[in-house]
Amino acid sequence: MKFLRTTKGISQERLAFQVGVDRTYIGAIEQGKRSPSIYCIYTIASALGVDIKEFFDFSI
Repeated sequence: MKFLRTTKGISQERLAFQVGVDRTYIGAIEQGKRSPSIYCIYTIASALGVDIKEFFDFSI
């Protein structure tokens, strides 16, 4: 997620605002400290403008 976010030049704060969560939650997901629901993953993917399957493509 961090790779996708930074590639698009989006800050954690901006992404969190678009998704409707706290910035610290985005950071915790990126650090592997939180496990988001599939709905939250879908919402984040939509905010980043990517397909949800890209979150599970570990080849990038």
